[in-house]
Formats: sequence, C-alpha cells, structure tokens
Amino acid sequence: ILFCKMKLKSYLLTMFSTVIALAVIITAVGIGGLLETQKNMQTFIDDILGAELAVKTCRIEVNIAAKELREMALQDDTSKYAEYEQAIDESITNINTQVEVFKQTHGTADGLAAEYEKAFSGWFAIAENAMQALEAGDQATAKRIILDECAPALDDLLTISRTIDATIEQQKEDAAAHTQQVLWGCVIALGIVFL
Repeated sequence: ILFCKMKLKSYLLTMFSTVIALAVIITAVGIGGLLETQKNMQTFIDDILGAELAVKTCRIEVNIAAKELREMALQDDTSKYAEYEQAIDESITNINTQVEVFKQTHGTADGLAAEYEKAFSGWFAIAENAMQALEAGDQATAKRIILDECAPALDDLLTISRTIDATIEQQKEDAAAHTQQVLWGCVIALGIVFL
C-alpha cells in the first residue's frame, strides 16, 4: 500500500508539474504574441498612419496655398494682397510642420522625405516670386509664373506624393502580414504544446 501511495504521489506530482509547465508555456507564448502584436500596431499607428496623415495634410495645404495664389493674381484690389499672403504663409508653415512629421514618422533612409521637402521648397520659391511680381504691380509676370512654373512644380509634388502613397500602402500591407504571421505563429506554437 505504501508503495502504491508513493507511485500515486509521484504520478500526481509529475502530472501537476506538467500542467504547470504547459500553463507557463501557454502564458509565455500568449504574452509574447500580444507584445509583438502591440509593438506592430504601435508602429502602424505612430509611423505609418502618422506619415500618411502628414502627406494628406500637406496635399490639402498646398492646394489651399495654390488657390490663394491664383485668386491673388486675379485680384484687382491690391489692398487685399496682405490677406492672401497671410493665408499662403499659414499654409506654408503648416506644410513645413507636416514635412517634419513625415521625416520623423517615415524616416529619411529611402530619400523620399528629402525629395518631398525639396519639391516643396521649389514650389515655395516660385510662389514667392509670383507674389513679389504682384506686389510690384506686374500681374502679367505673376500669371506667367503661376502658369509656367507653379503648375509644373505642383505636378512634381503630386508625382512624389503618389510614390509616397504607394510606399505607405506597401508598409500597411507588410504590417498586416507581419501581425498575421505573429498570430499564426502563436496558434502553431499552442497547437504543438497541446499535441
């Protein structure tokens, strides 16, 4: 009887240890998967969506600035120029802020941020030349600058924006695939534990 009790005790101890070990493994796999998923989601929200929002904001602001510049060129009342210039300057300030956000969230390794910033700087300089021509009373030159220089510069910005959009879309897909891999990895690991 004593021998049977010892065997039973040893068996129960082994079973209990096995259950605890399985619980520890399951917990570790679950926590590891959750932490990796959280990290991936944080990157997705902070970096990928942050960069996407910055680009969208830049697109809106440059359209506002371009519209204000066109209206300024068509304005006969020169006393209203200051209002247009203020609106354009505000948009430029917002664009510069969002370009910095894009540089921080997307990074600078692939050169897109530098290319984007350079394209904006080019457009800002052209817009400044057009405004100076208007202030000097030379509407014809201002209109020529807007048509011949501003429009192509805006097209360049649009091209770069589309490249950035495609890059961000790829990053979204990669992030989703990575999260799915982590979750499947957890499922497979738990399946192995229980088999």
